Formats: sequence, structure tokens, C-alpha cells
Amino acid sequence: MNEVQEAMAEAFVEMLEAFGVPVTVNGESHEATMSQNDVVIEDAEGGFMKSASISLKMLSSGFSTLPTFKDPVSIDGESYAVVGVNRKPNSPTLSIEVEPA
Repeated sequence: MNEVQEAMAEAFVEMLEAFGVPVTVNGESHEATMSQNDVVIEDAEGGFMKSASISLKMLSSGFSTLPTFKDPVSIDGESYAVVGVNRKPNSPTLSIEVEPA
């Protein structure tokens, strides 16, 4: 990492210490910031289905392997599955979208 990336990582660690929540991804423990997205009503066979996703942001350096689609996630005892992973070049963080499993 370069100096800017190191400074970003240090600042993010401070945010995690203040606002982070414990999450488990594929059996590995992490701290993440969490935001809940709007509930979306989706068409489903024979009616409609509610879908609510949660965005998690965490340090990518904490992963032995990056999460992939449908990997299990646990937040406060609730089960979720990964539906998206976003990682920007030169950023020490990654964002994971999860939905109830």
C-alpha cells in the first residue's frame, strides 16, 4: 500500500472502532460498517416478494480469500448470503451486499 492507502486504512479502522459491528463471513470474524438499503418489492411467481439488502464495508486485508456470491454471512445471529462484492482499485476497503438467506 502507498501512503494514501495506509492513511485511508488507518482512518477506516478508527471508524470501525467507533461504529463497527461484528460480522462473520465464511467463518472468518470481521468488523464492518453497516447500512440497510430500502426494501424492494420484486415480482415473484403468484405475487410479490419483499427483498431487503444490507451493505457492509470492511477492510479487504482481513480476508484470507475474498467473498463470492452466496457465501454465508452472519450478523447478530441472523443468516445472510452475499449477493455482491465491490472492490475499488487502490482502496483498502471492500463493500459486500448481503440479503437474508
